[in-house]
Amino acid sequence: MDLKEFITLEQISAENNLNTKEEFFSRIAEIALKSGIITSEEEVIEGLKAREAKGSTGLLDGFAIPHAQNDTIKRAAVVIVKSINRVEWESLDEQPVGTAICLLVPKDQAGTTHIDFLTEVSRLLMDDEFRSELNKLKDNKSIYNLLLERL
Repeated sequence: MDLKEFITLEQISAENNLNTKEEFFSRIAEIALKSGIITSEEEVIEGLKAREAKGSTGLLDGFAIPHAQNDTIKRAAVVIVKSINRVEWESLDEQPVGTAICLLVPKDQAGTTHIDFLTEVSRLLMDDEFRSELNKLKDNKSIYNLLLERL
């Protein structure tokens, strides 16, 4: 799977001033609606919350991979949101999260595309250098270029 097909510059938002996980979810849904990925912000936010209730998507070094699968998602996509502040998020290293790499997948692609997305994003986030570099970047274009370079 080539994640480059599922992310555009418009699906990246850096320098947000977010204070909660729910604000991350709202910003993700707002970007996804504006980009034509979803038809309902509310249903996607509820999907992200429901997935989070099953187990935290917080990882290491300030990253989380929230994800949702539902019928209001029209096409598979990745949305990246960074916050100036790190927010409380149950994570593997018990540290707050500053970057969410969100995976949005239509319900009918739940078993295939969803697993492929998780595998590819997890592979990227296992790379210490990638995490470090992404944590330093502060603008959408730089983040997008790093992804294109690494994917």
